[in-house]
Amino acid sequence: WYDPKFTMNFDITKKRRNKVLRRKIVGIADYDNNPDGHPVVIKLETDTDEDYFLGFNRAYGVNSDNKQADNLVTLIKAGSNGLSYSQSWLLATLDQGQSYKFRTWKGMRRRDLIITVNAIDVTKSNPG
Repeated sequence: WYDPKFTMNFDITKKRRNKVLRRKIVGIADYDNNPDGHPVVIKLETDTDEDYFLGFNRAYGVNSDNKQADNLVTLIKAGSNGLSYSQSWLLATLDQGQSYKFRTWKGMRRRDLIITVNAIDVTKSNPG
């Protein structure tokens, strides 16, 4: 996968109740052009073998011939804790202003996890 400095694990615990976490992510095409060290992948830890992963599918460079989800944030569900090959599922593609809601995240009552894409900027060579 990617160098650990360009990945981010996000584990929601009781300490994070009603908290907002804001992160910029960059597409794989900007992996080597990322001086601010923004993550390429954000892993949403579920404490099971199946976790969720956020990425930006920037239609540029090695991804310029995308067939789906150009310049959108993707939400993927995958097994094996994301550490080895496993089946994966594309759950959502999100444009700016769109959200995806997990109800009762990790089985906790009244604990929803909402992912919102605030903005997408593809005008720069490194959109971070």
